[in-house]
Amino acid sequence: MGPMIELRLPFHLAVEADALYRPLNVTTTTTNGATVTASASSDYSSWEFPILAKYRFGFPIVHPYIEAGPSFRTTSSSISNLSNNGVTVGAGVEVHALLLRIAPEFRYTHWSSDSKTALTGLVTQTPFSSKQDQVEFLVGFSF
Repeated sequence: MGPMIELRLPFHLAVEADALYRPLNVTTTTTNGATVTASASSDYSSWEFPILAKYRFGFPIVHPYIEAGPSFRTTSSSISNLSNNGVTVGAGVEVHALLLRIAPEFRYTHWSSDSKTALTGLVTQTPFSSKQDQVEFLVGFSF
């Protein structure tokens, strides 16, 4: 969920920039051999900023499109080991309903690798890792 801005260019091209808020839930589990000794869950905030080049196909009523570009992510400081950049590709269709444009789409983002260690004060610890692949269904509303 978040705002987007799009700059339309000639030849069915456009550049889109989004600011997407994503809550993250992280669960860590401590084990002692085969036995779980402790489990903790925490909520964090994350913002993603994809900047996408977009190409619209020139059909009369609906406008299918493809998009691709870099994505950037910032998270709460306590989980700073998560990757902060990736590559996004997507495909969707834009439909005009009077003054409103509705654009459902599928997006795939591949995040770069997380860092292997995190520094917390003077202590170095091995952090958790995130999934590098993210697939999502989005619906955009614009005027």
